[in-house]
Parts: sequence; structure tokens; C-alpha cells
Amino acid sequence: MKIAVLAAAVTLAVPTALAAARHPSLTVTTAPLVVHGRHFAVRERLRVVVSSAGQSWSRVARTSATGTFSLSLGFASAYDPCLGPLAVTATGPADHVSAKVPPRECPPPP
Repeated sequence: MKIAVLAAAVTLAVPTALAAARHPSLTVTTAPLVVHGRHFAVRERLRVVVSSAGQSWSRVARTSATGTFSLSLGFASAYDPCLGPLAVTATGPADHVSAKVPPRECPPPP
């Protein structure tokens, strides 16, 4: 009887411990504009929104069996790092993560 209770407790504790250890993160490259995500829930459907200088682009991504994704946003080529920061948000049923790429200091126009 004690073994059955212990086995049930371990079965319930393991997924909880694994979920608590998972910390989703985003990495953004700007040339070309690509968003990489890690440590998301497995096969999670995410809405990825990228915003900069009053413009916003949105795409849907699905994470892999390992909780990762890579999303190319070549259509968002209008992003100019001199005009302001780039904000990226990935939202799904289990996760919500944001990242920000700071603006670059550029010389003033002639």
C-alpha cells in the first residue's frame, strides 16, 4: 500500500517539477529578421507579434517536439533599427514571453 502511494506521488510530482523548470525564451536576429524560441511547451501553437516604429507584423508558429521554433519574418524587411526598438511577443495557451531589441545609435541624417 505504501509503495502504491509513493508511486502515485512521484508520478504527480515529476511533471510538475519539469514544468516548473521550463523557462521559455526568445532570441531575435535582425539581418534577416528571424525569431527563435526555446523551452516552450511541446507542439504549442504560438502567435508571434513583432512591433517597431508604429508597425506590427504577426505570424503563427508551432513548436517542435522539443519545444523550439524558428520563424523567419522576411516580409518585415521595413524594420529600421535606427528608428526605435523592436518588440517581440510569443503567446500560446501555456506560455507568454516577450523580448526587446534595443534601438541602434545611428548618425543623424545629412
